[in-house]
Amino acid sequence: MICLENISNELFVEICDYLDVYDIYYSFYNLNLRMNQIINSLNVHVNLHYSSKQRFDYCCKFILPYLYNSLVYLTLSNEETIGQILLFTNIFPLENFIRLRSLTLLGIKTNDLHYILPKLSNLNYLSYINVEVEDLLENESICQYLINNQHRSLNICKIKTKHRQLISLENITTCFIIKLTISSINIFNLTLLLKHTPLLEYLNISCIMEKNDDNDLLKLNFTDLSSMVPHLTYLTLYATPLSSLIVELLIKNLSQLTYLSFIGYSFEYTDGSYWEYILSEYLKYLKIFKLRIEIDHNIGFNIDINQIIEKFSTNYFLEHQFYFICDYFLTDNDSELNLYTIPYSNSEYDIIPNTLISKSTKNDPLILTNVYKNVHDLTIDLRRNNGKHRL
Repeated sequence: MICLENISNELFVEICDYLDVYDIYYSFYNLNLRMNQIINSLNVHVNLHYSSKQRFDYCCKFILPYLYNSLVYLTLSNEETIGQILLFTNIFPLENFIRLRSLTLLGIKTNDLHYILPKLSNLNYLSYINVEVEDLLENESICQYLINNQHRSLNICKIKTKHRQLISLENITTCFIIKLTISSINIFNLTLLLKHTPLLEYLNISCIMEKNDDNDLLKLNFTDLSSMVPHLTYLTLYATPLSSLIVELLIKNLSQLTYLSFIGYSFEYTDGSYWEYILSEYLKYLKIFKLRIEIDHNIGFNIDINQIIEKFSTNYFLEHQFYFICDYFLTDNDSELNLYTIPYSNSEYDIIPNTLISKSTKNDPLILTNVYKNVHDLTIDLRRNNGKHRL
């Protein structure tokens, strides 16, 4: 029988990698001097997302006061908690965790952001920040605190809004960010964003064009994008909504891309000829292409998915091993269409089995077995039985 106290330091450290900080301290701290020394030498990860009040209080009282020099990853959340983020930062100023490398703030309120973000410039090791804002006000600029030259170590940044409010880019300055996820910005501000992120290699972005912008299309100028972000090779683009003309104009001026993922919600993006032209004409270095088109409302006209899938079955797509599936759900009152590359890229998928018509550009069993390898949450909608089951 193996006694925990007899295992090597290296093995105990590896065991701790699989445990929550609460479990580590609650179970092992103060067992003996050796255990304490090992625990005190760890790079500590603290994730308080969905933590109970009891666990939160325990961490604040018995653990966190000893982590000012060892906490490297911190996740705080207001989701299903009563103001956890502000409560935490009132007890422990974030700037005191001098070795903090990664910070995630979920469901944070705008007023709390104004209090917290300016202080982050004192964290010299902070390289990753993930901010999800609960109540972003119109024209409220949170980017000015993150996309600026004060955070020299910050190179991975995620900025999301809870309800898809537009994110203002006012007062941003040139920064050192390499990987950026941001939603949602006006398409007319994209050039401004890229101008101030010259080191960007990875961009995951949701672009919006409001209806009153239609008359300003001539003002869009993407001609210098490649020179602004010469290292940008990875692009995930959510078009909500953008016309196919704008998408083509954008991709045309990012010819260095090796990875392109596009998510759209308009029928015009189901045209395989459109995508073949864009990819073959402008993206000579492209290695990975992911497409996901979701039309969830009543389409209003009959669809022949054989015609759709035929245009994605050309030699270009087959030679590049870009394979597609088109799922069409037709009920008495509604119709839905999903067109996507293999494998399906989202972690969630809804299916109406009694009404499903599906076609693929590749019927190889080895390929089709991997279609849904990324799906972790499947909803089966049994409309004829007036029920819905979630797996």
